[in-house]
Amino acid sequence: MKEVSVVGGKFTVHSENFTAVTRGKTVQVLDKATGQEMAKFNDLKYAYRASFNLSRPILAVKSTQPWLAFYSMETMSLIRKIRIKTLSGELNNNAQDGGFCFSSDGRHFLNLETVNFSTHLVVYDCDAFEETQRYFAEDSYNFNTIERHGDGYLLAFFVAGVGGTLYFFDGQIVTKVRNLAAHESIDAYSDVHY
Repeated sequence: MKEVSVVGGKFTVHSENFTAVTRGKTVQVLDKATGQEMAKFNDLKYAYRASFNLSRPILAVKSTQPWLAFYSMETMSLIRKIRIKTLSGELNNNAQDGGFCFSSDGRHFLNLETVNFSTHLVVYDCDAFEETQRYFAEDSYNFNTIERHGDGYLLAFFVAGVGGTLYFFDGQIVTKVRNLAAHESIDAYSDVHY
């Protein structure tokens, strides 16, 4: 399980060896044991969340603008910066605040991308960092959270104090849907806690 915190506008996430702190334009990588700065990246204007690939030495960072960045934790350098696009390949100008995660085997990065008034689940290969699959492009789902769960994923649209809907996605289709009441939380069903 990852340790995550948000304090004073900073988002902090930990892996076994590193801590990543996003501060808007800056992503700082620290040695987890010593707190020593290992790298500082300034490739995204509004970097707001990050995630470590637990199977490969990769850090993914998402901007509220339509950009993703992937960094090597071996070389402490940018691997690839990706401009999020629409289904037709046009530049996507929507604000991006949906969740993301790496697959359990670390081979794929799954990103919730806002396109007009719906959410697409876009899968990127972690070798070439290219889009390999796009789900829900023809539907009008709205998700704000994705997390690994067993052999699949939890997709949710949830508003604290209001409730929402939880979807069980097996990697190809939605297999179950569950409504969440205002007092419930997605955490009870989750393998990974953000």
